Amino acid sequence: MSDTVLTDRQTDRQTDRQTRNISLDIAKGIGIILVVLGHTKGPKEMINFIYCFHMPLFFIISGYLFNYEKWKDRFNGFFKSRVERLIIPYFITTLFFFYPFWLFLGRHFGEEKNLNISPWKEFIGIFYGSAVDHYMSFNAPLWFLPCLFVGEIIFFFLLKYIKSTNVRIVIFLVISSIGVFIGSSYALPWSIDVAMVVQIFFLFGYILKYKEISINYIIGISSLLVMLLDVYYFGRVDTATRHYNNIIMYFIGGISGTLFVLWVSKLIAKIRYISKGLSYLGVQSMSIFMWHNFGYKWASIFFVYGMGIQLSLAHENYYIIYTMIAILVSLLIMHIKDKVEIILINKGCNKLARLIRW
Repeated sequence: MSDTVLTDRQTDRQTDRQTRNISLDIAKGIGIILVVLGHTKGPKEMINFIYCFHMPLFFIISGYLFNYEKWKDRFNGFFKSRVERLIIPYFITTLFFFYPFWLFLGRHFGEEKNLNISPWKEFIGIFYGSAVDHYMSFNAPLWFLPCLFVGEIIFFFLLKYIKSTNVRIVIFLVISSIGVFIGSSYALPWSIDVAMVVQIFFLFGYILKYKEISINYIIGISSLLVMLLDVYYFGRVDTATRHYNNIIMYFIGGISGTLFVLWVSKLIAKIRYISKGLSYLGVQSMSIFMWHNFGYKWASIFFVYGMGIQLSLAHENYYIIYTMIAILVSLLIMHIKDKVEIILINKGCNKLARLIRW
């Protein structure tokens, strides 16, 4: 009898763990849709709502998934894995696609042709890696990759050398405050100042996992109300440009919005077909993040040259279709990339194939 109960409990825990993992993929799927939608020129109220939490969501999930026990005695392995997952894709795509595409085509069409941005400035922007003052017009959303890389390195060392949860909270608050102070005057390379600010989100996600905090409907609905009040009274924030408004409310809005999404994701996990689609987008979220800005170009071509609609009107009135096209283009590019990777492997070009494995 006791063995049966134990087995049942183990099964329940395993099922709960699997559901939680699916929920996280769904949360990332919802998050990446909101990221793409938030980068359109939709209604101001909608954009303000999305910006309240769409980037904190990904930093919190990164903290939740952070496997310190795996890497605590192997920093070199941890560092290498993050370089392969974040930095190599960043430099390969910027140097060999996004910057050349912008240089020879992108800056000559649409809104960018009137900005008169220096190609040299944009080239420096590849290594600067901070989406301010038109340094990354070739693909501004890519600021997230080096920032996440720096953020995870900082987080690793903080976990390694600070063991007390209470002391961690104090130290993390101090580091985040320093990041806010620096960011008010300087945008550091690779968004190092932002990586310091978002340590609070990393820690929250980490605690959420290891304290096994369950998100019920009371937390979910309360979080939604808090987030709506935050947006109503404090307006839009923007992590990339260091526009935090009230920093306390920036953290509260990011955390409450994430809790709401996690609760909704938990509910959606029970709906078979919707959960399957959103979890797939979640698995592909990094690829969509990297390529959706390129997808917008194709959406503009469709509306301007295919439908004869003025670009500004297309942006304002068809932001949902922009979002759909951008996601579909991103997924198509990933499908092509995967096929190329298989071909390279079959031809024995394993090192080359590894460079495009993200």
